[in-house]
This record gives sequence, C-alpha cells and structure tokens, in this order.
Amino acid sequence: MTNIPITGGLGLTVTPASTTYQMLYSDRYIEADTSSAGFTITLAALKDIVPGTLIAFLNIGTNTMTLDGYGSELINGAATSTYVNQYDGVILVAGADGWYLVANLLGGITTVLDEDDLGSDSDTAIATQQSIKAYIDALMAQLRTLLGITDDGAINTTTGLSIVEVGTGAQKKTIFTFSNVDVALADDGADAYKGIKLYTMPTGWIIWDGAVADFDLTKSSGGVFATWDGFIGLGTVECDAGVLAGTEQDLIPVTATPQAAGGETTGDMQSTATESGDIFDGHATAKEVWLNVKVDDADHDVAGTPCNIIVNGTLTILWKLMGDN
Repeated sequence: MTNIPITGGLGLTVTPASTTYQMLYSDRYIEADTSSAGFTITLAALKDIVPGTLIAFLNIGTNTMTLDGYGSELINGAATSTYVNQYDGVILVAGADGWYLVANLLGGITTVLDEDDLGSDSDTAIATQQSIKAYIDALMAQLRTLLGITDDGAINTTTGLSIVEVGTGAQKKTIFTFSNVDVALADDGADAYKGIKLYTMPTGWIIWDGAVADFDLTKSSGGVFATWDGFIGLGTVECDAGVLAGTEQDLIPVTATPQAAGGETTGDMQSTATESGDIFDGHATAKEVWLNVKVDDADHDVAGTPCNIIVNGTLTILWKLMGDN
C-alpha cells in the first residue's frame, strides 16, 4: 500500500504530540514526533465520538508510536496498535463498539521493486505482484524437478470427453470418461472409419505401460445396419482408411466389438489386449492418443445415410514420462 497524503487539501488541523498523549474528542489528525523516544497515544472514549468519524495518526519520528483504546475499547479487535517506522500511520473510523481500520499509511516503504528473483534485501521496499508470482513459479519448477514431478499431457477439446489424471513423479494414470462422444464415420469405399484425438502427451520419451477400454458403442442412424459389429484401436495417429494397422493401433491393438443387440448398441465392449513396455520418441514431436473406430463394409451405408458412432464409457491408460533428453 502506498502512502496516503492526509495534509494539504483535507483541511485537517494538525495536533502535534511528542510524549504520552490523551486524544481529545475534537482531534482529527495527530502527528506523533517519536524522534526522542516512543510513546503511547490513548484514544478518546467512543461515547464522545460520533460513529463514522475518521481519525488519522502519523508517526513522523524514528521510534514507535503506539495507539491504545480507551479503557477496554479495541482497535480492529486488538487492545493496541503499533507503528515502528518513520511516516507509518493509520486512518481509523469510530464504530459503535470499537475502532476499525480504514487504511494503513506505510511511510517506511520507499521503493517498489519489480525483481523476479527477489535478490534484494530491504526493509523499505515492497515487491510487485508480478515479481512475487515469477519467484514462486521458479521455485515450484525447481521443486518439481527435485521431486521428479513431470508435466501432465493435454486433453483434446471434444464434447462429452473429460479426464482425471493422477500420479507423482514420472508415473501417470490417465482416465478418460466418454459421455455421448460422437465419432462421425467416413466411407473409404468399403469399410466405414474415423478417429478422434483424445490426448497429447507431454514432450519427451514415453514408456507405455498399458491401457484398457470399456465402452458402449451406439449407432446414430440407419447408415449403420441393425446387426452391425466393428472394431476399435487406440493408436498414436488417426486412421486414414478402414483397415486399422500399424500406428493406428499401437497402444491398444485392434479389438472386435460384440454384435449389436437391439440394432443399436454393442453392449459392454472391453478391450482384451494392450501394448506394454513400448517406448515412444516424443522429444521432437509430442505423441498423441487417438481412438480409431471401424465398421465393416457389409454393416453400413454411411455414404448414403451419414451415421455417427456414439461412445460412452471409460478408457484408462498408464504411462511414464522419461524426459526430453
């Protein structure tokens, strides 16, 4: 807080004090000259002051100015209030049951520093909010490195997709929840397919520890036939045709879905296998996680009738970030 000037244009009469002083009901601005020694100013009794009256006190000396409430009356909830620096002070307001702080006058503060490393050591300077934040952020970064805490990845913005990520150090567990997530199928002339990006790993080398998917898959229209079934794969790239292969399914291999019941949903579809122990080089380009979906040629006509596969359920992945070196 900067100094608040209280002389000049406010028309206040200065009451000087250089030793122990009993405030009068008529005082509005008291200057305490503590150059020789510190002393106490006892406030006027509240019964003699109109509630809402503002009183200013300023320590113009180099010793301590102490304010003491009359009898058992309190100052901002305390019996006394002290001001140790030259040009420190306070503006108080008289309440029905005590004195209350309106503003501190910090005359001892002479400099505002914008210093990100807080390298100075001064009792007359304050730091800006930006420099304090920069200093704390730098400390937290050092602490994360010391404890081996690594960055999380980034979820892709997809309607109905949410994430919970837990873990300390390099080990991470990422749980995706799907709530009516649409996968708009495309037709490659045979199979229908589509991939949606779920996640971008942090930059660095990734060890893949495993994954499991537990989904209900529902068709949105007659573009997928009543007795359809299909396949999913979890990969590091989006599928570009109906055949799910290679990096389109290098995290969870292609997994068949059960045949649809009631012409709409596959029921409870669970992955039966996962890649584990694979190392992915994401230090130049961060690795991504894609859910890829395929419906066989005999089970669809999405070219004639567009159709989405609607995904509900969970996907859990385990992985480690080994750094960016």
